[in-house]
Amino acid sequence: RAAPSARIPGRGRLGSTMSFASHIARNMLSNGWQGLQSFMDGEPPVADDVKPAEAYKVTVRWRSLAEQLEWDKFAWAQDSHAGGSAEQVVAMWLAAVGLEPVPQPIGWALLLIDTALLMLWEGVDQSALPPPLEAYPTFDRSKGSTEGAVHHEAWLPLAVLMALTGEDCASFTVFPFNMLVNSPSASAHFRLSTQCSRPTLPQLSAKDNALSHKLFGCWELETFSSLGKEFTGLKKPKGRLFYSDSFYAAQVTSLKGLFHFAYSGVWHVEDGRMYHVILCNSPMACFEGLKATGKEASEKLRQSYGGVRMRDATILDDGSLRLTVAGRQTLTWRKVDDFSKESGGRWRPSWRGA
Repeated sequence: RAAPSARIPGRGRLGSTMSFASHIARNMLSNGWQGLQSFMDGEPPVADDVKPAEAYKVTVRWRSLAEQLEWDKFAWAQDSHAGGSAEQVVAMWLAAVGLEPVPQPIGWALLLIDTALLMLWEGVDQSALPPPLEAYPTFDRSKGSTEGAVHHEAWLPLAVLMALTGEDCASFTVFPFNMLVNSPSASAHFRLSTQCSRPTLPQLSAKDNALSHKLFGCWELETFSSLGKEFTGLKKPKGRLFYSDSFYAAQVTSLKGLFHFAYSGVWHVEDGRMYHVILCNSPMACFEGLKATGKEASEKLRQSYGGVRMRDATILDDGSLRLTVAGRQTLTWRKVDDFSKESGGRWRPSWRGA
C-alpha cells in the first residue's frame, strides 16, 4: 500500500493537462459569449470626414505591393544625392498624416499598408505609381489632408499589427477557422473595437521615462521559458516586438504556427511594470486570463479587446529586454535594426521589411 505522501506517477501531468483543458473550455465559452455580444454593440456613428468601418473590411494585399514598390517611386522622395532614402520618405509621411516617429521597419510597412489600402479604395492597379502625399488619410484630425479624409480610430492598431508580423489580414473569418488566420479579420477587429477608446495614462516618472527611451525600437525573441524551463525544439518560439513612444505590437509563435499570439495597442510602464493595453488581439491570444489594472481601454471587454496584459520589464546588462509574466513565464528579447524573415509570420517566414 502506497504511503499517503507518495506521488502516483503521471497524476501531476494528468492534472496539469486537465486544468489546461478546463481553462481553454471556460475561455472558449466566455469568448464566444463576448463575440455574440459584440454583434449587438452596434457601430458608433463617426464624423462625416472619418472613413467608416466598412471601408476597411477588405484584404489589403499590401505584401504584393511591397515586392514591387521602391522608396524612390513615392512623389515626395528626394533625390538620393540630396538625402533621399526610405527613411526620408517614411519620416515625411508620418509627419503628414499625424503619426509619431516609429522604428523604420514598422514605418515602412505602415506606409506600404496605407498605400495598398488607398489604391484599393481608388480602384488603382498596384503597378501604378503611389498616390501623392496629400491624398493619404490622416490619423490626426487636426492634420486634415487635401482630400479631407481621416482614418477610423480602430484602423491603426490593426495596421501596426500587420506591420509587425509582416502578414495581411482577411476581410472576414468564421469560428473555428478564425484560429488559423495570421491576424484578426478586419470585420471582427472593427466589431470588437466598438467598446474601446484610447485610455489616458499617467505621466511617466523619471526612472520609467529613462526605461521607455531604451525600449524604442524593434526586438526579436531570443528565449522563452516557463518556470525556469526553456522551450526548445518544436516548442521553441519565434517572436517580434516593437515600441514607439506610445504604441507597441507583439507576436509570439511556436509549434510551427499552431500557437500564434499577436496583439497591439498602447503601452505604459510604471515602477518597472509594463502595461500592454490591448486594442487589437489575435483570436488565439484571447485565451490568456487578464486581471483588472485600472488602465483598461474599455469597461466592456470583448475577447480581451480593451484589456491589459501586465509584464515585469527589465533591461539586462547586455541590453536585452526581459519580460516576465506573472512570475512564471520569461521572455528575453534582443534589439535589432531590422527584423529577420524567420522571426515573423505564422505558417511561413515573413516579408522582411525595409
